[in-house]
Amino acid sequence: MHKFRLFISVLDVEELVPYIDKWIGLAAEKEVKELDLDILIESDTMDTPYTLPQTIFSARSVTILRLVNCKLENISVGCLQLKKLFFGGVSLMDQQFHYFISSFPLLEDLILEYCHFLERITISSNQLKKFGLSSCLSMEALDLDTPNLLSFTYNDSPIPTSRINALCLWQVKFDTDFTFDTQLCLKLREFLGVSNQIKDLKIDATPTVVCV
Repeated sequence: MHKFRLFISVLDVEELVPYIDKWIGLAAEKEVKELDLDILIESDTMDTPYTLPQTIFSARSVTILRLVNCKLENISVGCLQLKKLFFGGVSLMDQQFHYFISSFPLLEDLILEYCHFLERITISSNQLKKFGLSSCLSMEALDLDTPNLLSFTYNDSPIPTSRINALCLWQVKFDTDFTFDTQLCLKLREFLGVSNQIKDLKIDATPTVVCV
């Protein structure tokens, strides 16, 4: 099987867990190469997101993995051929993230969106070619040692302290609801000073001071 995509909208995810787990297991048995899983919970309450089964990360055939609105718990990784990874609204902490990234030696493309539990991330890779981070609202620090990176985007997340080794052009966008005060100006200058490779920069904020 080349691709398995599951997009499902549910009121109570717990009722469907056995079926979703089985579908994923069948895809893994068929040696799926591209796995795309998006589970939307339509509820006014803060329901627990779907917890991913071990089966996903034991599928050695997977090269492209896209996970949206899921939770990771006690996972051991076996899909060593993975080249592209997308996490959207995935509940994982810094330690879990670092474990996952270190387990994918061939990873070339990494996109993180709405991963609100991530705060301080470090990535060291000679393989990574594309990295994007968007709307990760708890982000505090970003440390990238990725000398072969070809694309870097950082959108709609807090201004982090950073140490970045990447020679590619940057695309940066800050879209904030808070007051853009002196402290944030200083953080922005420090962040932008890390590289002279910035291609596009957009700031949408409510300033109270002028950055010079």
